[in-house]
Amino acid sequence: MKAALVSMVGNVGCTQNSQGGGYGLIATRMLKDELHEGTVDVNVPPQEWNDYNTLLVCEGVNFVEGSYNVPGGPQPEHYEKIKAAAAFPGRIFFINKRFDFEGFNKRLKIPDLTFADGHLSNTFLEHGWASKKAVIGDSHALSVWRPGYTLDFTPGRTLHGFLNRNTPEQINERFDQVVLYFGNIDLRFHLMRQQKPFSATVDLFNRYVEFARKLKNVTLVNLIPVEHESRKIPGTGLYKGKPFFGTRLERMELWETANKIMNESDLKTIQWPEDWVDADGTKMLDILESKQSVHLKPKNWTYIGEILGS
Repeated sequence: MKAALVSMVGNVGCTQNSQGGGYGLIATRMLKDELHEGTVDVNVPPQEWNDYNTLLVCEGVNFVEGSYNVPGGPQPEHYEKIKAAAAFPGRIFFINKRFDFEGFNKRLKIPDLTFADGHLSNTFLEHGWASKKAVIGDSHALSVWRPGYTLDFTPGRTLHGFLNRNTPEQINERFDQVVLYFGNIDLRFHLMRQQKPFSATVDLFNRYVEFARKLKNVTLVNLIPVEHESRKIPGTGLYKGKPFFGTRLERMELWETANKIMNESDLKTIQWPEDWVDADGTKMLDILESKQSVHLKPKNWTYIGEILGS
């Protein structure tokens, strides 16, 4: 199989400086592993798509089905891509989320185009299924994914919500080995709004450890240090209109408590470098992705070397 991995709206991410780039790197690695002896070329120009027998459409970490936000309006490349998609003679797969060619063309308004039905591939959830290994968490889970694992992540998923909606039996039924990564969202938005933040943190992470002890083979991931309060967060990352609750010092005290509970349990943990922590959190400003966000740059991910194949 010779496959072209493309995005209709932009480009498949390949940078080590943004969460979107990391998403693209993971998708690329998964697809190359699945095709084995096949070829996966990334961001192939539309005029070359017909040189391939399979088209893999991957719109990225922030794509919402039915939404075609094109900054600055449609560009010539978008017209070329939609015409190439209509003319493509091979198989088409949508990676993780469907892309509606017809819906996109309603914006472009190119007449007389018809499109073949594509197939949805839940690549992140299906990858590594045979090995029964998984990374489960919120959007931060991408930073601890490694080849051979399923990736089950939900942006905005809190540790509190996870513990209330899942049971160890459900996870053990699906997987023999899991990495769980939750808690950064709770620390940023929720714990400091509790009547007794310290007690709430102790209770939440003790429950987390007790839950994890019932799993067959589990690794917990430490929370990342709290960044300097000057970092701006995009509107989509706010909660109740705020980028965080509590001061950095208050949240760092809860951060230390949460990590201590995980690290002093009898469970395996993934811990972040100690030198990421400084007096005011300014170090983290460069460790987080270049865009105003709360995620690590992929170059700081735990298994980035394995993802890149080095």
